[in-house]
Amino acid sequence: MKNILPYFLLALILIGCPSPKPIQKEEPPPPLPATKELVREITIRYASIDVSKYAKKIEKSDIQKFAAQLKKNSIDLITIQGITRYPELKTRIDLVDELATSAEMRKAFGETINISGRQNGNGVFAVYPIRSSDNLQFENLKSTGFEAAMQTIVDCGVRDIVVISTQISEKATQSDVKSIMTTLGQLIQTFPDHPIIISG
Repeated sequence: MKNILPYFLLALILIGCPSPKPIQKEEPPPPLPATKELVREITIRYASIDVSKYAKKIEKSDIQKFAAQLKKNSIDLITIQGITRYPELKTRIDLVDELATSAEMRKAFGETINISGRQNGNGVFAVYPIRSSDNLQFENLKSTGFEAAMQTIVDCGVRDIVVISTQISEKATQSDVKSIMTTLGQLIQTFPDHPIIISG
């Protein structure tokens, strides 16, 4: 009887232990479907103004008031057409330099015509860095408005945007306008991945 007791206790222990669970092979989760690169959104406050028809001489106080309005309205980017500058005359207030200083913005200026030191042209001003700028001349036009476009690439942090400031002469013919639109339309092919702002 003493010899059977250890075997009996061993049998009870084995009967009381649950059988091990079967090992299940875990399949890895299915791969996520391919997705396009996420488009990064950006919101900017933008304005544009043509100063060529401004009735009086632009003074420093005018520019400072304008700069204060830009700050008050949190304008990130402004294009200006019809700018007149006199770089050689130190007595004349330079709209481009003064606005950039007063509004604390970066600047780019594109000349359309220069007659005896008097420059006319278009400007782009931004609180963001201006990566590059180029003055794009419109070719083979019949009108005599000396049309051109100030083309800049502005680094808005999340992404770059292309900004165009231009002015088309009131004397421009339909063929001139069509030619200008064709030139500007080619920018879409040149910068296919950039948002583009065309103003003027």
